[in-house]
Amino acid sequence: MEAHITQHTGSTVRLTCKASGKPKPEVTWYKNGVALQTAEVNNDITDRWMLKIVDIQEPDNGRYLCKVANKAGFINFTYNVHVTGIDLSALYALICLSNWAPIRGVHLLRK
Repeated sequence: MEAHITQHTGSTVRLTCKASGKPKPEVTWYKNGVALQTAEVNNDITDRWMLKIVDIQEPDNGRYLCKVANKAGFINFTYNVHVTGIDLSALYALICLSNWAPIRGVHLLRK
């Protein structure tokens, strides 16, 4: 399975690779071919089946692979994660909350 995910900086991304088997499979997460440790910065492997990336930033761009394996074989789940700039809807909400008067000629568009 392969998926393409695009997220704005600062958001949270959850990547999952649910699978089952007997014996219980081992789960390993990789980013760009390098195995991730449970305590990676900004990453939380909450239950080995899900990788949660909190406050995603541009360095988090990459190819994430989840390998689920036991003695019967293995399967992979691949996510191509692309991080884009600031979410303008969040900026728009901040401006509204601050009672800021926009500069003439400047328009914020909401998706």
